[in-house]
Amino acid sequence: MNLDYSLLAAGNNNYDDIIDNDSLAALTDKALLGLAIREKTMGGEKGAALLEKFGNVAAIASSSAKEISTAAGIRSSGARSLLAGMALGQRAVTCGLPLAITCPKDAFRLFSPLFIGYRQEAFKAACLDSKKRPTLVYDVSLGSIDASFAHPREVFRKAVLRGAHSIFIAHNHPSGHPAPSEEDKATTSRLIESGNLLGIKLVDHIIIGRGCYYSFIEDRTSFF
Repeated sequence: MNLDYSLLAAGNNNYDDIIDNDSLAALTDKALLGLAIREKTMGGEKGAALLEKFGNVAAIASSSAKEISTAAGIRSSGARSLLAGMALGQRAVTCGLPLAITCPKDAFRLFSPLFIGYRQEAFKAACLDSKKRPTLVYDVSLGSIDASFAHPREVFRKAVLRGAHSIFIAHNHPSGHPAPSEEDKATTSRLIESGNLLGIKLVDHIIIGRGCYYSFIEDRTSFF
């Protein structure tokens, strides 16, 4: 059960009393936000102000330090610390997950935390060894998808240098809907051909939505 301000006994609302992994995991979003922006006690309302303004933690993560500072009435340094903590959390989620990419769901688990907070489309890739283990995950580009968004030269550059056996690619749809556009399909087709020429197989291209994904290979398109 999540601990909230109203559930804490009077006189026992100091953050110092609950700093361990189990108690932190039990805190509500409001309480965790209050802790992250250094409210002295859990009776503060700055965390609540952030949730009221932005709606959820994901929306806060995609906001600017200035927007957070204004909404919570805190210094910009505190807002930057909050955003830094969220970025570290995104990186921590990916540690050790997964050991190998054997299916699109594994790729979704690997890539999805990396797109949290993105307001525009971004393109990322993962190099795989012969046992389908990711050896490198890297950014390709940022911006609306077009002919230059995922140019084969940029997609495969690090894969070639890394001596990758194959690659998995992913990009996000900030709208939350992962259905592929015609440009997505054209990009996938072009990258498959490029990978075949280089001898680095493109295993799949997944599109990350809000808590969901689209996989070209699962959809059994003619590309694969």
